[in-house]
Amino acid sequence: MAVQMEELMEFIQTTSDPRELKRALAVKMVMQNYSHSTIGNILLVSIPLPISEAEFMY
Repeated sequence: MAVQMEELMEFIQTTSDPRELKRALAVKMVMQNYSHSTIGNILLVSIPLPISEAEFMY
């Protein structure tokens, strides 16, 4: 899991697409055990479909 987090952090730091950044941040927060509703409130996205899709894509 540490390798995945490192890869995710690198992606977060290098992406220029705001949509991809939100998806990556959502995945990071899920990995840190944030609830989907909390993530949605922080990132201002609807729940749970976008977060679940982002998790699946990563």
